[in-house]
Amino acid sequence: MKKLPALLLLSLIPTIGFSQSIYVQTPNNTNVYVYDKGAEYSATEIQDLEDEWNDEIDDKNWHAEIIGPASRLYNCHYYAFHVSEPGGTTAKYWMDHDEAPDDSMGAVRKYLDAVYGGDNSYKKLAYSKKHLADKVFYNLHQDIYNMGSGHSADFSPDPQGRGWDWVSKWTDKPLFRHALIGHVYAGFGTSDTAFSYFAKCAGQIDWGNPQITGGVDTMCSNDPEVTYSFSGNIKNTELISIEVRHHDQGTNAASEFHSVTTTIDNGQSGTISIDPKNGQNGEYDIVFVLDNGCVTKEVKKESVKVIDAPSVSTATIVGPWEICLNQPFSVWIDGVVCTNMTVNWNPNNGQVLSQNGCSAQIEQFYNDAYIFATITNECGESKNMTLYIPVGSGCGWGYYMVYSDAPNDIIKIALNAETDIKTIKKQGLHDMQFSLRNMNGQDVLKSSAKRTLSRSSRDALIDTSGLEAGVYILRMVYGQGKGVEYKKVIVE
Repeated sequence: MKKLPALLLLSLIPTIGFSQSIYVQTPNNTNVYVYDKGAEYSATEIQDLEDEWNDEIDDKNWHAEIIGPASRLYNCHYYAFHVSEPGGTTAKYWMDHDEAPDDSMGAVRKYLDAVYGGDNSYKKLAYSKKHLADKVFYNLHQDIYNMGSGHSADFSPDPQGRGWDWVSKWTDKPLFRHALIGHVYAGFGTSDTAFSYFAKCAGQIDWGNPQITGGVDTMCSNDPEVTYSFSGNIKNTELISIEVRHHDQGTNAASEFHSVTTTIDNGQSGTISIDPKNGQNGEYDIVFVLDNGCVTKEVKKESVKVIDAPSVSTATIVGPWEICLNQPFSVWIDGVVCTNMTVNWNPNNGQVLSQNGCSAQIEQFYNDAYIFATITNECGESKNMTLYIPVGSGCGWGYYMVYSDAPNDIIKIALNAETDIKTIKKQGLHDMQFSLRNMNGQDVLKSSAKRTLSRSSRDALIDTSGLEAGVYILRMVYGQGKGVEYKKVIVE
């Protein structure tokens, strides 16, 4: 078995000559001089190198494995800063530690912070943030300024969970997955100062696969708190903050909620629970902020709606006092603002001819009508209602009238009081009859008629003693059923 000296790997310039030189670019578009080395190893040479290095790994028990073939065309720096990148190039070049012929500062430095002479495509991290590193540079002399000897590796989580989270090309030898230490580059040292860690600041950044789960798209202001969770495979980044923002302005909206509670677990997952204030309406974004050590990325659950939907508890069905068979009549919902309400009408012995929002046209085929309806608001609150409407005895006269919501047709009366209701003037109609009906079609009060100073009008004296607060229909019939007048009575 042939043993390879460790110093062979420490030399970043092989003895093979260069045939052609070209430029590649950093993420911030700075030209970097690289070499095209021409012909590749033969298949036999590649296999021999793989066998030799597998023997070396076994013999020395290194924390490393071969994951790609040997190549004389590219080295560690070019792999780390180009081949390993998202959408990495298939072209293979040699990137030297000392740039030639036009610059002696070193090719790698051009990618780094301005303090090292670079274009800020990457930022050097403090040792406390090394867990965010996208690249690591092995410093032979514990000084990043000394680029004459060093090694570059790319962060790539070990799929087997062994902690071998770095991938690098060992000069013109194979491509290896390895631990940070415990292999051929052990000569660089094991202390933090032996390594320089870098986060990517420009170009295409791999943020992994972050996801927001749970929560809802729409909630009601009186709902209990709702929780959104953040998780996923986030590559060498960490979750640093969570907040709820106004969707349009992008400003913090925590003040519009009873409570906003956030948790972050080791920078890798987190939750936010929000409890909107009663009566609150708005559109919000749930925002999780990731940091890779240089730049941040926002992962959003956008356009979460908080709705203050009107309650349906006060809803009632309104319709005519009486109906005639096989003649359409109208029914509608009263007592609520019908905006964004859903109503399901279900008449017995009849059919719904048409429906528009909270009103419907219904035709009754036979017998009295029972109109069943369910009204539901945007928040899912529902109310089932029933309205009974008898077939009228006056259908032969051909009349059909219902009250309107015009101001003159609405009367408000206090509980436990009485009031006079003025009617329209009708010459010689002394047989005016009055009755009061609730929304279930029940007569609740027979009102007395009295003559006024003018013989051409009648008043209805309404006594609300014993009535419940609610909506009622006052019906006034005169001329032996030839005329009918309706008014809505609100007892409050």
